[in-house]
Amino acid sequence: MKNQILVIFNLLLLLGVIGYLALKPTQNHRIAYVRSAELMDKYLGVKEARLQYNKQLTAWKVGADTLEKRVNATMNFISHQKSSLNDQQLKQLQVEMQRRRADLDRYQLNIQKKAASKEQKLFGGAVKQINSFVEQYAKEKGYSVVLGTTNAGNLMYGDKALDITEEVLTALNQSYKQ
Repeated sequence: MKNQILVIFNLLLLLGVIGYLALKPTQNHRIAYVRSAELMDKYLGVKEARLQYNKQLTAWKVGADTLEKRVNATMNFISHQKSSLNDQQLKQLQVEMQRRRADLDRYQLNIQKKAASKEQKLFGGAVKQINSFVEQYAKEKGYSVVLGTTNAGNLMYGDKALDITEEVLTALNQSYKQ
């Protein structure tokens, strides 16, 4: 008797779920994708960030080159004048060379940290702008989902008709210019 009641209950429950799913209004989801790497390459905000970053890197490289020239000049002076220097002068020059080498090493380490921070700040901001823009664009155009493709292959295939990269890029760059 218990088994019969349980079977009847399960059948009624199953019929109820099937009925609900059959009568439930369906939503028409619009799905699209963008080629993320292309957005990053062609977005004017990223191009400007890249110019700023490269300009700063060039300035840092000039500073490093100057310090390296000082180290090399001291080494050359020591090697050419070694025979004419007394022990105390030689030791002073070697200490000076070590100090300059340490300055160069500290400067290069500092540059690496600053470069990583600057890169994160500039490019991270651009990525946030792109993501925010794509979200707003998707809402305005009625997309339920916009996927981003990467070279790593998170989207294995997408019909070209679903690719809105050029539309988004054009609108994104127009928005950036304003």
